[in-house]
Amino acid sequence: MQLGLLSGVLLLVVALVSPATCLNEDYKSFRTALHDLQYELKNIRNALAFIEKVTTAGNKIFASHGVQATYDEALQICANAGGSLAAPENHAQNEAVWSIVKKYGVSAFLGIDELKTEGVYRYHQIGEAITYSNWNQGEPNNFQGNDEDCAEMPLANEGLWNDQLCDSKYLVICQF
Repeated sequence: MQLGLLSGVLLLVVALVSPATCLNEDYKSFRTALHDLQYELKNIRNALAFIEKVTTAGNKIFASHGVQATYDEALQICANAGGSLAAPENHAQNEAVWSIVKKYGVSAFLGIDELKTEGVYRYHQIGEAITYSNWNQGEPNNFQGNDEDCAEMPLANEGLWNDQLCDSKYLVICQF
């Protein structure tokens, strides 16, 4: 069963069975079923770590199908999959994304941009200023006066970030 489908089933079960209904039914049975679903979800998540192009860090799963796209296309691809464009919030997550970049051998967009305010990089999904960064020396720099508003993780930079034109095409890595 796919992770997204299992999560959807879990949410549906919780939404359909209110505590009042459970009082009339076998509440203990419901709790056991919920626990079993949570356990199965955890096992699926752990199993995904063994798939070549999927990795986990903390409570996040990072995955790629190898597609390359512009920044806007990448955002949409991840949203359609039920996730968001990978946006590392700490060193472990950055390493997880870097491991996928290395496996595919191409640079990847990050879900981090300065589209709202020049000079203020934000997590695209939540709109908040980034709290973790791993910029390469001298970055971000709008190289040669270009309006480089999107963050990327170049293959050549060992997990360090670069600012890049948003209409470039790079590997799409989604986070869930």
